[in-house]
Amino acid sequence: MKKFTKIFRDVTQILTLISLFVTVDFGFQFLYNLIPGHDGYAAHGLMQSVFHVFGDHDWTLDKFFSAFEQSAWLTVSLLLLHCSVGLSDRLMSEKDG
Repeated sequence: MKKFTKIFRDVTQILTLISLFVTVDFGFQFLYNLIPGHDGYAAHGLMQSVFHVFGDHDWTLDKFFSAFEQSAWLTVSLLLLHCSVGLSDRLMSEKDG
């Protein structure tokens, strides 16, 4: 059981860090498009240049914010999951030891 908990904790930690990176990138996308003077909306982040997550057209400021918001909620959920797994692991080790 300890080995499974450690693996699950490590997986949630990796997923949380990846999700945090994506959330920050989406946040930068949204903030970049708040700056006036652009000809339309543009995606200039790492996620766009590597994975083309935004496609090429039909993006609005609301869609950029929605992508950032959904990613932020996912990051918070993964962080809470990771904390709860770590807490339960600690409680189990104190109980055993």
